[in-house]
Amino acid sequence: MAGNVTVRRARTEDICRLAEWNAQLIRDERNDGPARTDELGSRLTEWLAKEYRASVFEVDGAPFGYALYRELPECVHLRHFFVAPGLRRQGLGRRAFEALRRESFPPDKRVIVEVLVWNEAGTAFWKRAGFTARYLGLTMPPA
Repeated sequence: MAGNVTVRRARTEDICRLAEWNAQLIRDERNDGPARTDELGSRLTEWLAKEYRASVFEVDGAPFGYALYRELPECVHLRHFFVAPGLRRQGLGRRAFEALRRESFPPDKRVIVEVLVWNEAGTAFWKRAGFTARYLGLTMPPA
C-alpha cells in the first residue's frame, strides 16, 4: 500500500483504541492471556504511567497499528506490535517498524521481541525484518 507511514507517541485518548488492538493481537496470536478490553485498557494505562511507551502507526493520517515498548539498560523490549488485519502483508508493518526504530529507539541498543512459538506469521514477519532467534523460553502449566 502506498502512502506516508508515520509514527507518533500515543496519547491518553488513544488508550481505548490501543486496548481494542491489544485484544485483537491476543486473539490473532492465540495467546492464552486475558482479552477483556476494559482490563487491557487499565493494564495499558498502568504500564504507560510507569516504564512503557506506546506509539501509534498512521498511513496518510489514518491509524493502523501500534507498538508498546520499554527501554532497558541492555536493550529495547518491544512487547506489542500490531497492524490491523486488513492492512497486513502490504509493507506497512515493516515501514512502521523501521520508522519506530529510527525515531524512538536508541541506535546503540538491540531490540528484543518475543513471539509465541505457534505464531508462524509473527515469526516470519520478524525474521524478514532482520531478527534472529536468540533463545527459547519454556513454560510448564500449574500442576
